[in-house]
Amino acid sequence: MEEVTNIDEVTNVTNNEENDVIDGKQLISKDFLITKGQKKNKQNETNPLFDKMHNQLKEFCNHKIQLMMVMKAQELSLQFKSGKKYCHVNTTKDIGMSLRHDSSKENLDDVLTCIKGQFESGASRFQWAKTLENEFMEDYNYMYQDDNRKIKGCIERFIVRRRQEVFKSVLRRGDPTNKLGVTNNKDHVLHNIQNNDELRQKNEQIATLKKILDNTMRSKVSMMR
Repeated sequence: MEEVTNIDEVTNVTNNEENDVIDGKQLISKDFLITKGQKKNKQNETNPLFDKMHNQLKEFCNHKIQLMMVMKAQELSLQFKSGKKYCHVNTTKDIGMSLRHDSSKENLDDVLTCIKGQFESGASRFQWAKTLENEFMEDYNYMYQDDNRKIKGCIERFIVRRRQEVFKSVLRRGDPTNKLGVTNNKDHVLHNIQNNDELRQKNEQIATLKKILDNTMRSKVSMMR
């Protein structure tokens, strides 16, 4: 790609084989990655910039979104059980483990606040995604060709969709049967988790009884010898 410089305050535009660059910023359309219908823009898949930008954005989203979730968890003093002790949350994996080991309504409320509530409630609903979009574009030197603010950009769409994927991933980790990632209904989530807790407790009881029975049988065999 040809180097672009700004000389004497004149905007310098370079046209290469793939995309335009203006003042060092890569120009993209607002549906370059994802269309308005939330579908991957397959027309651009052959463009080398498509995969490059997709990978950059995915890495950026994973770091920023997970950091926001963990910071909220630490603010709420969320904990998870590791062995016989409780530890403070440091990763989204820990948030899921917190839900798996404590299915109380209070803990579920805190978990959902971390992975859902802070992103979807209040006056700043979805404003976080726009903020991250601006940060990504500044860090990686991207610029939209269309400056119509009424049209949501593909970067913001990607960020929102990635947050939903992380949300489902955390819920699945909190539910061994993987039934929680398909719902946003808190009561349904709580019901599933409680059912799973009951099933896990029954399995633990069965395992304990089996161990006792095995030990008893071994004792009888030893006495017969």
